[in-house]
Amino acid sequence: MSAITFVIPTYAGEDTIEETIKSIYEQSLSESDISVIVVVDEAGVDNTVELLQQEYPNVELHTFSENRGHAAALNRGIQYAETEFVALCDDDIQFPTDWGETLLNEFKSLPPEVAVLQPRIIEPDYERAEFGDIDRFQSSGVLARRAAIKQAGYFDEDYFVYRDDYQLSAALLNSG
Repeated sequence: MSAITFVIPTYAGEDTIEETIKSIYEQSLSESDISVIVVVDEAGVDNTVELLQQEYPNVELHTFSENRGHAAALNRGIQYAETEFVALCDDDIQFPTDWGETLLNEFKSLPPEVAVLQPRIIEPDYERAEFGDIDRFQSSGVLARRAAIKQAGYFDEDYFVYRDDYQLSAALLNSG
């Protein structure tokens, strides 16, 4: 059984998702420790579905017939995951090769109440690099305990996109 399920919600991600998936399969973890679930949240906006079906047949693909939002796509992927840990990531992220292994090892040294590990995020015009306990996370590249998210009630789908991760952060804190 895999150790991490990478959940990638996408909306018209044809131009970026391939690099994301390549960086996942280049992880220092063994390929058997990785599963990938992509939730396509669109109704035929681009060729993302066709690209994934052709180039990545091992990726578990789920689609919505209409745009239901980022939170709904993440929830669907988390619900289909069967691993203890889920990596929540955007469709335009590129992971360092040791990302999964480093975070899994870090989780082993932490108490079970720790639900999410947020590594440093570097974007062209932004860097988030807080150290220590955090009270919110950004779901563009975190590793989380799937059971904790389930216990907290998943992402609130009323947050179509943006702030859905802050809502879940609060729900995780409230659930312990």
